Amino acid sequence: MELISVGLGFVIAIILYSLFGSTQKYGSSGCILTFMVYWAIGAVCSFFIFLIAGFLIKWVVIILIILFLVSRFKSR
Repeated sequence: MELISVGLGFVIAIILYSLFGSTQKYGSSGCILTFMVYWAIGAVCSFFIFLIAGFLIKWVVIILIILFLVSRFKSR
C-alpha cells in the first residue's frame, strides 16, 4: 500500500507541478524542492485515501456477510 501511495503521489506531484506552473516561478533547485514537496503531499494524501477506503470496504464486506447469513436463516 505504501509503494502504491508513493507511485500515486508521484503522479499527483506531476499534475500539481504542471498545473501551478512551477517550472517558471522558481530556479532549478527551487523546482526540485517544490516537486519533492508536491510528491510528499501527494503520497500522504493517497495513503490516507487508501487507508480510509480499506476501512470502509472491510465494513461493507462484514455487512454483506451478515445480510447473507440473515437471508439464509430467514428462508428456512
